[in-house]
Amino acid sequence: MGEPSLYERLGGVYAISAVVDSFSDQLVEKGTIEEQNSNIADWNEHKAASRLPGLKFLRTLWLCAIAGGPFEYTGLPLDEAHSDLQLSSSDFDQVSAVLADTLEHFNVPPREKEEVLGAFEAHKPEVTAPREYALPASGEWTFPAASLSAVELATCAGLAAVVM
Repeated sequence: MGEPSLYERLGGVYAISAVVDSFSDQLVEKGTIEEQNSNIADWNEHKAASRLPGLKFLRTLWLCAIAGGPFEYTGLPLDEAHSDLQLSSSDFDQVSAVLADTLEHFNVPPREKEEVLGAFEAHKPEVTAPREYALPASGEWTFPAASLSAVELATCAGLAAVVM
């Protein structure tokens, strides 16, 4: 038989949910990125109490699924789920550091820790704020539309309509 999946090496859903539970609590309790991101401060103050349990569930599903477990992530696409938060690259890196600390706290072995962090990092472009496009001096939009997500295209189309 082949090598166990990351899901199995992490200890399955119960071990993963313990890590997600602690990680999620730490983000709110420490106020990670609150000072530099008012959207996070607002979420922590007004929404965390009612939404954090469901968010923990979805984070657990997501991690179980990407680790090769028998679960399917059923939440919003990551870009949609995070768009209102306007997370910067720096915000993401600080959240990733909290995840690394949490994995360390639970004594996750180095190989598995690196795989989890690598999988998390692979989704950074989806959860960080969309690229900003400035109207060039020529007054014409010049960006590769094929490289934009549907949300970015709709945003640019809306901006173009306002400008015109």
